[in-house]
Amino acid sequence: MVLFLGEAEQRTYSVDGKLIKLDTSEIINQGLVKIAADWKEVTEILAKGIENPPSKQTIRKSAFEYLKNHQGGTEIACHLIHQFLNNL
Repeated sequence: MVLFLGEAEQRTYSVDGKLIKLDTSEIINQGLVKIAADWKEVTEILAKGIENPPSKQTIRKSAFEYLKNHQGGTEIACHLIHQFLNNL
């Protein structure tokens, strides 16, 4: 389980003239990432996961499905890093 401390967000980036929308809510809604408002909630989420862990097969299937639908992310990430470094 991956925990994200904060809030789901949507951002739009320009990569080679194309607008790329990154939305963290999708991966959260699929249950691959849990979101917590603070460290107390993080501990509650972890405790629930220990008490009633999801099946590894279910997690693996969801993860592969998410990755299949989001191929090409490495290229986008490299372009964003390149843009950031050029703006320093």
